[in-house]
Amino acid sequence: MLTQKKSWWIWSLLMFMVAVLSPPVGAAVPKVLVPVLDDQTFMVIRLDVTTAKIDALADEILNMIQNHVGDAGVAAFKDDVGGMRTDLSQMLASFQDVGGQEVYFVWSQYDFPMPFIAVPVNSAGKAQKLIEYLKEVTGTPAELLSSDLIVAGEPHMLARIKQVSLQSGLPIESAFTSAGTADCELLLAPNAGQRRIITEMLPAVPLASGNIPTQSLIENLHWGLIQFNTPPQMSLRMTLASQDATQAQSLQTAIKETCVTIGQHPGVKEWMPRVDGVLNSLIPQRDGSRLVMEMDREDTDKVMREFIAPSLLEIRRKATRLTCGTNMSGLGKAMLIYANDYEDELPLKWDDFKLVEMTDKGMVCPAVKIKGSFIYRGAGLTCAAPVDMVIIHDKKGNHREGRNVLFLDSRVEWLSEDRFQDYIRKDNQWRREHDMPEIPPQ
Repeated sequence: MLTQKKSWWIWSLLMFMVAVLSPPVGAAVPKVLVPVLDDQTFMVIRLDVTTAKIDALADEILNMIQNHVGDAGVAAFKDDVGGMRTDLSQMLASFQDVGGQEVYFVWSQYDFPMPFIAVPVNSAGKAQKLIEYLKEVTGTPAELLSSDLIVAGEPHMLARIKQVSLQSGLPIESAFTSAGTADCELLLAPNAGQRRIITEMLPAVPLASGNIPTQSLIENLHWGLIQFNTPPQMSLRMTLASQDATQAQSLQTAIKETCVTIGQHPGVKEWMPRVDGVLNSLIPQRDGSRLVMEMDREDTDKVMREFIAPSLLEIRRKATRLTCGTNMSGLGKAMLIYANDYEDELPLKWDDFKLVEMTDKGMVCPAVKIKGSFIYRGAGLTCAAPVDMVIIHDKKGNHREGRNVLFLDSRVEWLSEDRFQDYIRKDNQWRREHDMPEIPPQ
């Protein structure tokens, strides 16, 4: 029921957990879902639309930010959280209006990397409305596979699903034994062939800080289940099952090694200096042949307070700085296109950038989101000027500790304030030498 553009969180979960599991016995697969599962099904995400409280989750996130980061944190993240609240709330409300209650996203190696969507029908009179809704939202065909199940996906997926024969003892069945009790659940269980492919391709994942023991993670993990409940009873539970206690201990060791490797990675530590504390809190505890990690509202608040909050605004600032640089890079491309059309002359004013299809949104710094947050110095220049001439730069105060700067050769650099001032002095010296008015830094 989600478009590709709005399913980033699903793909994040897939990439985060893609190194896993193996076949067992036992099954609690919902009867309605049995006809669409095959021997290559390795992941299912289940969402209970009737219990998931998106508004309450958004409020909870903002409250945590308010409590541990303050008003500045709320101001920085309010738009992001509000956008999530609006988009998902509207989608889930519309889904319920046409009779939807549960939705399953199903990944099979036959269709990889795309999932198909399965929606149980609870009211025969609304089946057609559900089909039309799924077609509109996903942009793919949707059909009534049986009297109580609708599937949506690419045409080749639907054709394949219709040919699936009923099977028992599928790897994914084991993960279902503990599922069905949370608002959102992710179930994983690749088969032996899929695990062999992963271990042969990536026996270990090399990082600058060490290696992630992929082979050990896969060989010792039987199936996995992640369960999440939205407020008021917010909780997160992860269950990882091994075949015996020895494998469970080996799996726990591999997870600890992975957390250490990730925590020591220079890039990760730059974005989240206290990442070690976050990762340690997520290491599951051993319970026989299983590893279990549980977090309730109080645990989540502790992680936010002690580990995430100190890094939250810094992460946001760096991400905004990167987006700012991307906007400026787009202006650089537009500047060259304009110069090509106007005999190597640069735009005379901001509105000239719109002649080469630049939008207002792409012409401002996302840290402040107002007109005039970028300063333009290119009026009167041509492509014959020195390539190190500053053409566009961040206005002072947009970011901490520096500014994004676009040069005449269209490259964008992040400069400290001292280096920026040096470039401005060189610019103004060149302007004086060519009888052009100086432009003071702003």
